[in-house]
Amino acid sequence: MWSSIHLLTAALYFGTFLLAANGDSVSDIESIVTLRIGVAASPPLTIQREDGSLGGYQMDMLMAVKDIAEQEGVELVLDIEDLSDTYASGMAFDLVAGDCNETFKGNKSDCGRFDMMLTPVFSSDKRFVKADLTPPFMQGFVTGVRFSEAPPPEIATFADLQRANGTCCAPASSLMFRTIRETYPGLTMLECNKQATANNSTGCLDFLKAGKCALLGDFVGTLKYQAISDPTLMVLQEALRKGYVIWPMSYELSPRVRALVKKWVYKAVTMGVADDLYTKYYEPKICPLGLAGENCTDYCDSRHGKSDRLGRCTCASTRYIGADCATELTLDEGLIPAYQLAVGYIMFGVNAAAVLFCGAWLFQHRSEARVRMAQPFFLALILFGCLISSSTILAFMQQAGTGRSHQLCMLIPWLYSVGFSVTFGTLFTKIYRVHKVYRSAMRMRRVQVTLLSAVRWIALVLCIDMAILIVWQVYDPMEWTRNVVNSDKNGYVLESVGVCHSDGWVWFAGAIAAFHFVLVSKAAYIGFQTRNVPNNLSGARGVSIAMVSNFQIFLVGLPVLFLVGSDPAVSFFLRSAIVWINDLVVVLAIFGDLIYGNYIEESFGPARATTFSQYPTQNKSKVSSGVGIGESAYSDEGNNFSVARTA
Repeated sequence: MWSSIHLLTAALYFGTFLLAANGDSVSDIESIVTLRIGVAASPPLTIQREDGSLGGYQMDMLMAVKDIAEQEGVELVLDIEDLSDTYASGMAFDLVAGDCNETFKGNKSDCGRFDMMLTPVFSSDKRFVKADLTPPFMQGFVTGVRFSEAPPPEIATFADLQRANGTCCAPASSLMFRTIRETYPGLTMLECNKQATANNSTGCLDFLKAGKCALLGDFVGTLKYQAISDPTLMVLQEALRKGYVIWPMSYELSPRVRALVKKWVYKAVTMGVADDLYTKYYEPKICPLGLAGENCTDYCDSRHGKSDRLGRCTCASTRYIGADCATELTLDEGLIPAYQLAVGYIMFGVNAAAVLFCGAWLFQHRSEARVRMAQPFFLALILFGCLISSSTILAFMQQAGTGRSHQLCMLIPWLYSVGFSVTFGTLFTKIYRVHKVYRSAMRMRRVQVTLLSAVRWIALVLCIDMAILIVWQVYDPMEWTRNVVNSDKNGYVLESVGVCHSDGWVWFAGAIAAFHFVLVSKAAYIGFQTRNVPNNLSGARGVSIAMVSNFQIFLVGLPVLFLVGSDPAVSFFLRSAIVWINDLVVVLAIFGDLIYGNYIEESFGPARATTFSQYPTQNKSKVSSGVGIGESAYSDEGNNFSVARTA
């Protein structure tokens, strides 16, 4: 970048001394030179510090020129006046122009007050006619900046923005605004304040970040300086109206002094002062490898990170964390937490204990009339089915870490479906027997439901479930697979989750769920119809409670499981809770009602004769004096359930 500047500077330097040759020699100049300098602040070329003093690129360059003058035996006295609140950079140039009194739009009494202006202006032939120019010390151009967090599409050039019918912001009444408008006349432009003021708290950057414009156009140095402290700003590579930054000097200043100033500026450029200052103010400061922090004194693990332009140690991969990028994340395998596994064991233990207790009670009281009427064979099947179904909780706990597997995935649908079929097939058959017998009794017809016919219903339910399971097992069995949830940019797995999966599991599981839903819905409906059947003979109350309760669990549990997705911890707990509550409610409803009737209701005296007058019927005219159910009307021989007509 500087080769062309050096050639131009050399040409101006030698031209200056040719002009100065007609005057006194350099050695004849006084040892003290005073320069009246006006400064128009434009960060970072000129920065107004909090204490009111001036700093920045131009002030540092001016101090370097002063040091060079002192090395040559000349004391350079700088009479500096801050004009930042009075004049913009364009107007500040006019203060040293030869036609100031004719063209200046400000206070004309300021014309002729200054020898040189520190203001960011480009060199040009028109300006050279009006004022003498120092050698250029910086190349500049108009470009843009975009907000990296803005929504797509990403804009890389002003041409991209024009094609996208977007809006560009630029400081009002500035060279940057005019340059962009002249280059891209079809681009929508929006004027803004270069910086927030007391009267307007919104500056150009605020417009950009608020989404009022997609690009902000300004001088490249200004944008790069802002981007150093704000990583969300991305400076474009496009360059409009390239030029060279100079300091204008009044032709009223002695030619000998002007020649010396040019010499000192040129010497500062050739000594690398301009390059050093450019790096200081416009290039991000990057700490050496292994260091970070504002002063590059903090440790940053060079194997996994490096310092960014703000001195922060940024990790090369999300695999490493910490202020120094030295801590490696452990792989999150998405395993079920130990405390949830303990809860699962407790759930299964509670159900197993309830089954064993009720089984022991059933065996001990199997010869009692109420238990015989409740049909012990079916009660035992219900307990057996609940125990198998509850064992699904243990199958849910099976899991394997990265690089391992297990072959128990298909055990889950087998245990649950077989257990469900045995339990609810039995409940369905039991409540269907009650419904059929008492409906026949209302019509004064004798009906006998044998044990064999009841078992056939249970076998039918079980066979339908097993048929689906066998097809599933043969054609598309579930297998343990591990899916990657999150990985770093290098492909290193940071998080994964293991699941039992097959391509067609949704269809097979859906078929089983649909069949179970129909079965539970039908059983709940029959349970509602038999709600008025005398409970001491049928046990329909407990069966109905179990059916309706499990219908509600089925109706609510499936949508919730679908909503939680594949999160292993949440999914395990919900699935286990559904199975646990489902089976526990069945055991408590059936045996709780039976035990309650056996110990509580019997304590009030012998069972009274029960009539069917409360049971709805369409043939009440045939019932003359009610139908009593006693030994003559009910028999439970070999678990054959019958009701006979009584004269």
